[in-house]
Amino acid sequence: MKTTKYFLILIIFGLFSCSDLDQMNKDPHHPTGAMYDFSTSQISTILRAGSTYDGAHRYQRVKSLHIDFYSQMLDEVPSGWINTRNYFSNDGWTIDYWNSVLSWISSLNGIINLGKDDPNRVNTVALARIWRVYIQSQATDLFGVMPFPSYKNVVENPPYVSVEDQYKEFFGELDEAVKMMNPAKGFLNSSEDMIYGGDVNKWKKFANSLRLRLALRVSEVDAALSKQQAEAAIAAGVMESEADDAKCPPSNEGWGNDYNYTLLFSWGETQHMTSSFEKLVTNIGGIDWPAAVTATVKPAKVDPRAPVMFDPASSGSWKGVPPGLHPDNVNQDPNKSTQIAILGVYTVGPPSARKLNRKYDLMLYEEVCFLKAEAMLRMGVSGNAKAEYTKGVAASFARWGVTGSDAYLASTEKNLAGTSANFDDISGAGNTQLEKIITQKYISLFPDVSIEGWSDKRRLNLPRFDVPVYRDPATYGAAPSNFANPASFIRRVKIPASESINNKTEYDKGVILMGSGGDLTNTPLWWDKSKNYCTSPN
Repeated sequence: MKTTKYFLILIIFGLFSCSDLDQMNKDPHHPTGAMYDFSTSQISTILRAGSTYDGAHRYQRVKSLHIDFYSQMLDEVPSGWINTRNYFSNDGWTIDYWNSVLSWISSLNGIINLGKDDPNRVNTVALARIWRVYIQSQATDLFGVMPFPSYKNVVENPPYVSVEDQYKEFFGELDEAVKMMNPAKGFLNSSEDMIYGGDVNKWKKFANSLRLRLALRVSEVDAALSKQQAEAAIAAGVMESEADDAKCPPSNEGWGNDYNYTLLFSWGETQHMTSSFEKLVTNIGGIDWPAAVTATVKPAKVDPRAPVMFDPASSGSWKGVPPGLHPDNVNQDPNKSTQIAILGVYTVGPPSARKLNRKYDLMLYEEVCFLKAEAMLRMGVSGNAKAEYTKGVAASFARWGVTGSDAYLASTEKNLAGTSANFDDISGAGNTQLEKIITQKYISLFPDVSIEGWSDKRRLNLPRFDVPVYRDPATYGAAPSNFANPASFIRRVKIPASESINNKTEYDKGVILMGSGGDLTNTPLWWDKSKNYCTSPN
């Protein structure tokens, strides 16, 4: 009876508390709005929307209530109802993102078609092609099979496209877009391009780095393609330093120009550390807990970035909450919100001191370092994996304002998953060089690029996560509860139910493309082959 009660609560909350009911009546396949006009700055709206989920509410529904949970970077303690943290679906939280993606893609297709024959618009058209890949790749890594409207063959109702076919188009589009770009031609001004200020060369590096990210994504399903695309991306030129980072200012749509995590805190949606994150950062590197951070419950040694990322709770305790707590156990000892470490640097201090205008991380130089390290380690791509790994860790330390990366990288002291930071130390379970690369990549992308942590978890079953305490019994009732088994974790987000009604013919084709699992949260995506590279004993 309790499960039924909580499920009904979930439905009611999802429909009426955090969604716009009129989204159900919008047809994403026939988006409204003016076609792009090169005399306007419409592209700036698309750049911001696609990078930040277009405002605090959409950010909450998609990022903090889905991706953050599934990446286990963050969790919410005070909730008393079953939700997505327990692997239940919530249509009301995903439908507007789904609809928005299709609308953004349609607008970008309009930009491409309007400018494709104008030699003076070559850079803007190339940017639209790059951004189209970025937005669609984020969405398909969330949902899997979905419509991918084409600009080459415009049709009334775009068909569902398999994940494999989407990815193969991604690679071709990024390759062609980079080759199109010409610094000698005109481009956007700084007000239109709030990411790179109209710098063509930086957009090229972003596109190549994105190509490298996607190349690694297909490593387990097509090793030859993965290596080919990784080598091509690196050869074309990827991010070389923090100066190449892709960042975007926060949205300003009636909420003020505020970083969304700050906004979420302002309406009581606190973000806490998970037990999985705690395991990964405890003891590793052999560095003592910083004396400047007062905590009553804390590890003796910790990754020095972690006390910057998370503040002690109001009780002074610095620990993580187990993921997927059942409502009967939420906010109860020992997992009260007053006892769990809380997201720190973004909300520290009074409102006047908060980082309201912090830019969102879209893609960072250190991620590129770790991508290169993996490609060199596993796929035979030319280069020094250890050197790239070292650069990635050092860059992350510098970004978080902490010192001691050399000592950290020299240490063989292991975290609670069994992983040390020393690249050459491979003693003990949980301590392969791949585990080191993915663990450091995961920590470095906290918290904005959490979708990459979730994607690595699906692709490699790394880093080591705790299995959620309570999962949707209808889908996961017979699922394993073993952290070493990839089937213990969520694999995707369900397609909005409106598609099965308003777009049934294409939806049914899409379900077939998903394979035997169908439109369920435990159905792996094409690139997710349920591989397990986690050797941790704990």
